[in-house]
Order: sequence, then structure tokens, then C-alpha cells
Amino acid sequence: MHIMALVNAASAVATVGKALFGSKPEAAETGAANTAPAASAQVNLSPAAKQLAGLPPLMLPNPETIQALSGDLNDKLNGLFAANGLSAQPPVSFESDPNTGKISAHGNRSDLKKIEELVNADPALQRQMHDLSAIAGHFAAMQQSAAFNQEYSAAQSPRETDNVTAKYASLLNGPQHTPAITLGYGVDTLQIRADNQTLPG
Repeated sequence: MHIMALVNAASAVATVGKALFGSKPEAAETGAANTAPAASAQVNLSPAAKQLAGLPPLMLPNPETIQALSGDLNDKLNGLFAANGLSAQPPVSFESDPNTGKISAHGNRSDLKKIEELVNADPALQRQMHDLSAIAGHFAAMQQSAAFNQEYSAAQSPRETDNVTAKYASLLNGPQHTPAITLGYGVDTLQIRADNQTLPG
């Protein structure tokens, strides 16, 4: 059953990959023209997958991309706060709505509404925070999958295998969990957290 679950998961990943990047099947050598209309298929992507599909090219979900985006975003937030007479302290965390792209601000300070308005009034800044959240979310999900593969391969008995699959049940069963991403501003560098775990940035 566990092997079938992995096969089904791999098949689902392949389907999403085709939906995102398309496929180019070779023409059939039949000697007669095929005039039948092409079949259409509809694939429902998660909000996070839609985010990733809309990213500019070469922005891969890896530590290098996350570090580059977070460093640039931290500089832009420094400029935004300074230009509007805002202090970087106390810290403020940002979250991006995966459906609307709107940014919400959280923290122990009285000017959160003003901060939200400033960020959402700048489409380029809003988009960068949205893109960084999408990339960080997919990177965190990839790390979870890699951890499962490593532990599953290292299992030495059926009992150990069962323990690994039970540990990662949420990864194998049902819709894939997309980690909640927060962008923490107010320290030396932007802190990115996925489900309360700090990511490289």
C-alpha cells in the first residue's frame, strides 16, 4: 500500500508538471492526416502551485533564490520604512494571501494598518513579497519530501517503514500541505519561516 501511495503521488506530480510546462508528443506515423480535435484536460492547481506557475523564469525554489530575493526585499523595506518615518522596531511579520496576493502585517505595534497600506500600495513590492512567499513555501515542501525519501530508504524493517510513513502521513495522504510562510522584518536580515521553522534567507 505504501508503494502504491508513492506511485500515485509521483503520477500526480507528473500531471501538474505537464500542466505547468506543457508537453510535446511526437506525431504518429500513420500515413493519414488526423483531423480529430485535440482532447482538452482541466487540472486544478493549489493556490501555492498557481503562485509558482506565475513566477518569472529562472526563479527556482532553492536557497540561492530565497537569499537573493530576501536580501533585496529587506533593502526595499528599509527604504520604505525610512521614507515614511517608521521604525524597524518592534519587528513586524508579513504574510501573503495565496489567492489575492494581498499582504497582511502582524506584530506588537500600533502602526500595522499604515504599514499594510504602504506595502499594498506598491505593486512591485507586493509582488516581490508574494513571489518570495511562494518560492519559500515550495522549497519547504520539497525539503519535507526529501526528508521522507531519506528516512524511507534508510528503514531496515517493515516496522521502521511503517513508522516513517506514519510520521509523514500528511505528506502522503490527501492534498499536499503547503507550509505557512511568514516574512519577519526588523532584524539584520529578513527572517523567513515555514510553519515556524526558519528557512535560509
